[in-house]
Amino acid sequence: MKPLVLLVLPFLLATTTQSMADPIRLDPKDGLPAGHPPIAPTSPDDAEPVPFDDPSVPAGTIMVSTRGLDPEHRSKAEASLVEWQQGARDTSRRVRSKVSLDASGTARFANLTTDATTWYGVVVDYDGVSHASSAFRVEPRIGKRVPLRLYPVVNRLDPALWTARFVLYIEPRDHHVYVEHLFQFSNTSDRIWRVDPLPVRLPPNASAMTEGQRSGPLSMDFSTSQGPHNVAIKGLVPPGTTDVAFHYKLPYPGTSDLDITIGMPPQVTSLQASAALGAGLGFRVAGLASPSVARNELGQRLLVVEHTGTIAQEPLPSVSIRVSGLPGRPWSRYVAVGSTVLFMAVGVVCAAVGRRRALRANKLDDKLAERCGSSDDAGAKHRVDNLGETRGSTV
Repeated sequence: MKPLVLLVLPFLLATTTQSMADPIRLDPKDGLPAGHPPIAPTSPDDAEPVPFDDPSVPAGTIMVSTRGLDPEHRSKAEASLVEWQQGARDTSRRVRSKVSLDASGTARFANLTTDATTWYGVVVDYDGVSHASSAFRVEPRIGKRVPLRLYPVVNRLDPALWTARFVLYIEPRDHHVYVEHLFQFSNTSDRIWRVDPLPVRLPPNASAMTEGQRSGPLSMDFSTSQGPHNVAIKGLVPPGTTDVAFHYKLPYPGTSDLDITIGMPPQVTSLQASAALGAGLGFRVAGLASPSVARNELGQRLLVVEHTGTIAQEPLPSVSIRVSGLPGRPWSRYVAVGSTVLFMAVGVVCAAVGRRRALRANKLDDKLAERCGSSDDAGAKHRVDNLGETRGSTV
């Protein structure tokens, strides 16, 4: 279930690779979760290549040029040409053709449609990973060149080449406490890392775990195979910055303090924690400085704790936070529920007693009616007899 949006902030998390992208999405813009303070974006070392018109390429032709793979691995990559036809009411999509890269890392698609309703995208698959271009049209008088950067895939990445950042947002709501986590992975290598599931330990009473709406090469595994109270991050971490987000609910505690401890995956060296809290409520992260106070665009009070580490520092094994000043045990709610149940019980008893009384009254009425009926019959017989005697005397 998608959380209610309280505030859409004008800053975005940047992604730095074309890998695993949908080629029809020219410029995906996914906002941060509601209420988050800004997260500093990162930029790739070299700009993502985009398709461009190339006079050296014949009209109606697409030339795919790749880099990043050794010559012996290029022939193992396959390029697919995806075609979209924009109709009056809908859009059709199909894979027009596929071809393996040659030894130079190029692929060629010819005899293509050049009208304004046809769009193309190129996807190169290598070692189970798809590298996709943005969508483009082919002009009638000039060809198109599509550069793509390919990355080798590894199952293990040197810890010196990657770090992770933890972003937490917490907000008390009417019936529960809303908690959102976001993990940002920074890969400084020239490899795509296929991660083993990275465990994240949640509070025992967490419920309604839901992955965020952002699409990307990382995803969350909420299955019980990860162990009790554990979820896991899985997927791919390409060079640059990649993030994955999810949220869940916590019940209100029976006291004024809510204590939460989250077990971190490896290599988490930096932290940003924030809480949207009203006046009188406190927020602390164990072992870190007191939070700063900010205001979001709606004027809500935001408490923010920042910690910036380096790859040379010890990672954070867990993060413990406390929200203080919450309402205690909601006795008024219990009293209200108890009163309702009591009134219902009294109503049922009164109804039952009234019914029994009504039945008893009906029985008494029946007996009285029988007696009255017997008396009337006897009186009538007596009057008839008397009338007969009177008539006899008169005669």
